[in-house]
Amino acid sequence: MTTLPINARKPHLFPKLPLPFRDAIDAYSLELKLLAMKILGMMEKALKIDGKEITELFEDGTQSMRMNYYPPCPQPEKIVTNGIYRSIEHRATVNKLKERLSIATFYNPINKEFGPAHSLVTEKSPALFRRIAAKDYFKGLFARELGGKSYLDVMRINN
Repeated sequence: MTTLPINARKPHLFPKLPLPFRDAIDAYSLELKLLAMKILGMMEKALKIDGKEITELFEDGTQSMRMNYYPPCPQPEKIVTNGIYRSIEHRATVNKLKERLSIATFYNPINKEFGPAHSLVTEKSPALFRRIAAKDYFKGLFARELGGKSYLDVMRINN
């Protein structure tokens, strides 16, 4: 579900969402954007990146949420697929007695270019990853199979 910017939402897909839930999403989305920008600013400072290269990359980005509901599981100790389905890195822990709700939030830049921060690339520290338009990065990311652990290897410059 796209949460920000508000004009990118598709409320017609969720016509029966109760108004209190929509209000909660509005408030949560805006607070989470502030938190995300604060964390990105701290990353800039910790990495000694000049200017606001990271925060500017994300300031007009999109935010989306994914919510997963896990009901109580009568036998949480079992392995359901017997190893046939290989799980990706994220795994949910189920409980025999209690339900679980997981909310993941993603913040993505749009109409920008990904790559090493310009201020971190020097003669002594050359770029290890290539630059790519955000739309091309996401196109490749979502087109790949889940066999590997990281899409970042596609970005790596082979020296």
